[in-house]
Amino acid sequence: QRRTAIFVGAGVSAGATTVAGERMKAWPDFLTEAAQSLEDKKLKKHAIELIKSQDYLMACEMISRGLGVEPWRKILTAEYNQRGSPSELHKLLMKLNQRLVLTTNFDLYLETAWNEVNTTETHYPHVIRSISEDSFQAFRDSENYIFKVHGSIDQIDTVIFTKKDY
Repeated sequence: QRRTAIFVGAGVSAGATTVAGERMKAWPDFLTEAAQSLEDKKLKKHAIELIKSQDYLMACEMISRGLGVEPWRKILTAEYNQRGSPSELHKLLMKLNQRLVLTTNFDLYLETAWNEVNTTETHYPHVIRSISEDSFQAFRDSENYIFKVHGSIDQIDTVIFTKKDY
């Protein structure tokens, strides 16, 4: 009856395949590769130690600060703005056709899956890329929404990925 909100986490996007035939990297692999771009050897070593101890949030913060704003954005975009095919799980979740979908994923596979499976819908869902007072309109109407609670890679300023961002 479209009264349920679906929450989609990172595990769903792990099954998506990029145009290059690869899977997007999960935090440990993404951060390990990003750490290799650090010029400061001491910072690089510390970041890798944090990754090994699974303190991904702090490692992410160190790497982003160590690289600087533009190189960090370039690395994020290179990985998470890749085109490709949504996973079957993406598609199954979107076939449920619930009004409210919330996700921490900032890639674009959920929107792509929604478009692929909801072919009879006459309008695209509202994609909320950052939460504000206006976001709560979703609870007062009957429209479709995708809430990207950690932002969206297509609007990189909305992405929440580091400790500071949180």
